[in-house]
Amino acid sequence: MSTALEETKNLFRKDDDRAEAPCLPVDVAVERRLPTTERGKRAYHNIKTAYERYFSADEYWEMHADESVTYFGTPNKHLKRYPRDSRLFWPVFYIIIANGMKEVINKTTIYLVVWDAGYAFVANHSTYVTINGTVWTGMVLTRMKFDENGQVYDQAFFTEDVPGLDALTGEVMDLPQVQEKVLLELGIKL
Repeated sequence: MSTALEETKNLFRKDDDRAEAPCLPVDVAVERRLPTTERGKRAYHNIKTAYERYFSADEYWEMHADESVTYFGTPNKHLKRYPRDSRLFWPVFYIIIANGMKEVINKTTIYLVVWDAGYAFVANHSTYVTINGTVWTGMVLTRMKFDENGQVYDQAFFTEDVPGLDALTGEVMDLPQVQEKVLLELGIKL
């Protein structure tokens, strides 16, 4: 199954400007330490590596368990059109990027917290520009639950400006080239 990552590499751009990097909305004093359990250490490695490769548009890094689900935490009209199965969510995401976006900009400052209790959180700032020029920009909070092997089995996204992201998602999901590619490669009608 193709993730269309090869087709998207030229659309991703990193923004290393630390002066412009957004901060978390609350100044929280967090004890900087790595997880102490084997499960937490494996999850930290898997998630950290996945995000490093995602932001560098490097090869795809699988951090999900076989029966993993990925979804947006808000049940909006278009965001809920993504398949929940992680093995389908991410190929659809990359097809949308390759066929509906002009540019994806990711701030390279991300906040990763992994709890030994089986939860991990990532906060990052992203900008999406569609081929029609529609722009969405904002913070994304990702909540993940991971198993004993450090593999993510439940991943939920919570974003700023949900109506804006939902409208942008509908715009690109309804593009004929996106519809055709998703149906051809994955057998899914969005």
